[in-house]
Amino acid sequence: MNANTTTPPPAIPVTPDNHGPGLPRLVLEARARLGPEATLEQVTEEVRANGIPHASVEQVRQLWDEGHLPVE
Repeated sequence: MNANTTTPPPAIPVTPDNHGPGLPRLVLEARARLGPEATLEQVTEEVRANGIPHASVEQVRQLWDEGHLPVE
């Protein structure tokens, strides 16, 4: 398998028994996948594609600013 593949994992379905991953987790995972040059907009698009379609750039920014993401 190509290590440079950036295909996101399939979205986790939300059911009554499974609330799906939370926004902080999706932001961290997207940021890790995209790497240190990722922008807020790129991370937001990844989050939307992976389970939280209505996530806003501002919501992602709040997590980023609160230190949930590594400081570079």
